[in-house]
Amino acid sequence: MEKILILLVLFFSNWHSIFLFSVATTYSGICVFLDFKDHVKHIEKGVNSKEPHFVLRVLRSLSSTRKKLNHPLLRKLITGYFVQASQAKHELLKFLDEPMETDVLTVYRPRTGKAAATPVLPEVEFYFHLLVVIHLIDTKAYEKALKCSTLLLQKSELHNRRTLDLILAKCFFYHSRTYELLERLDEIRSFFHSKLRTATLRHNIEGQATLLNLLLRNYLHYNLYDQADKLVSKSSFPDTASNSEWARYLYYTGIIKAKQLEYSEAHKNLIQAIRKAPQFSAVGFRQI
Repeated sequence: MEKILILLVLFFSNWHSIFLFSVATTYSGICVFLDFKDHVKHIEKGVNSKEPHFVLRVLRSLSSTRKKLNHPLLRKLITGYFVQASQAKHELLKFLDEPMETDVLTVYRPRTGKAAATPVLPEVEFYFHLLVVIHLIDTKAYEKALKCSTLLLQKSELHNRRTLDLILAKCFFYHSRTYELLERLDEIRSFFHSKLRTATLRHNIEGQATLLNLLLRNYLHYNLYDQADKLVSKSSFPDTASNSEWARYLYYTGIIKAKQLEYSEAHKNLIQAIRKAPQFSAVGFRQI
């Protein structure tokens, strides 16, 4: 009798633990979808109001957002937001694993009514496309990430929207990152030079700052200090660029000056880079 009671206690305690785990997992999943719904709302608000800080808020959370990404989540987001006939939807799903049976049964529908039949804004489409690129990089699927990123930048040629500037700057960064991880960074140099000229002509501040830094990183990766210095002398870094881009630029120019034995100038640039860098989230950068 005692053994039966013990078994019953163990059974119900295990069942209770499983139930609590299931509830916690479900709640966590709902919270993640609500986060992405907020991201989409912020992007749409930024586009409609022409206020870039709404989009910037979403992009600043990428470091935490990327930790939540997985193939089932991305599939549900893409199938939930994109209309059925969307070519972009089918293109993106090709880069993700096929869904499991349990994933097929659960459908995510964040848009209802007329909105469900309306294509998403290009800014929202590019954001989800960027998330797929980032997740492919994080899962070390570098070749797929490169194809996905290349497709994204090809699409950008079809749009001339200033509201895409901030998102495209991030796209350029991760496009460069895929080439770097594949040890093919030299192949992207001429492309970035072309994009830098376009960004400068269009007064795209964030794109200009990002592309200039990516080119400097590219040159320094191959120890091409003279070419990097020539680029700095012929370019003008935008004064209103973000602190993170300023920190990178000052760091790269500090290295260039140090290699040219201009130590006082190098020291000044590196100190300024440290001051521009985030105080808590850039520990590795500050240690360098």
